[in-house]
Amino acid sequence: MTRVRRALLAGSLAVLGALLLPLPGFGQAWLPPKGEVSYFFAYGNIWNTKHYASTGDEVDAGHTRSVSLTLGAGIALSDRLFVSAGLPWVDASYHGSYPHPDSEIDDGEYHSALQDLRVEARYQALTEPFALAPFVAGSWPVSAY
Repeated sequence: MTRVRRALLAGSLAVLGALLLPLPGFGQAWLPPKGEVSYFFAYGNIWNTKHYASTGDEVDAGHTRSVSLTLGAGIALSDRLFVSAGLPWVDASYHGSYPHPDSEIDDGEYHSALQDLRVEARYQALTEPFALAPFVAGSWPVSAY
């Protein structure tokens, strides 16, 4: 490989590495204008290998895999009020030798259900001399999981 190609490859890898670095995120204290709608889709895939006792001790009581898909939407009802809601679907399985006693779902198979509906409202209380947008949120089970 020539010196120029090595330099281009090294430079490309450095730029790619810089683009993949995590950056801090900052909350937004301003709400969208009236009538603006937003949608979101989120995916999660969690593999738990430890459980924790009330003392904080790690316990290996089996492993769990949880896959979740969440769909949500929000709308600005006015320039000062924004409401949103999201509903996750979770598919989970237990893998191990210590299932919960009398459990029908700790069988190594995946079991899925809709989880808790989350509803949130944000209000633009101030824009001067600083922005302030407090919110209130709640969640309610939509299935017996």
